[in-house]
Amino acid sequence: MIIYYHVFLYWHLSVCRECSACNIVVFVDRQLVFNHRQSLAEQLRQESDAAMTLHLASVLLVHVHTQCMVHAPGRCVPQIIAFLRQYLPADQYSILLRSQGAIIVLLLQCTSIIAAIFPDELGSSGPPLCPSHLF
Repeated sequence: MIIYYHVFLYWHLSVCRECSACNIVVFVDRQLVFNHRQSLAEQLRQESDAAMTLHLASVLLVHVHTQCMVHAPGRCVPQIIAFLRQYLPADQYSILLRSQGAIIVLLLQCTSIIAAIFPDELGSSGPPLCPSHLF
């Protein structure tokens, strides 16, 4: 699914074969691509949530290394990071992997805290995502 539509000529390439929701959209308009990169950089500067920071950083890295605009949901961040392996030096790639692991641990800890506080409300649908104000 392509989340972003534009009147300029485009085509989409799949970032990952496992997740059909991740797409790269290539536009001919250079100004649009430049504005998108600037917007991502500004959002990254202002972001305080760890998971969203990793999401924005990985999307921005794909944009910088491939010159393609990426619009992907947060669930595709592991696939995006795996895609970036071919473009990044080993030390930078390991930083992304460690950040991803830390965020997963943080979310699991938050889930266990919520389960301890509200054991009856979790039900069969699974635990909700941890709100930022609990930290």
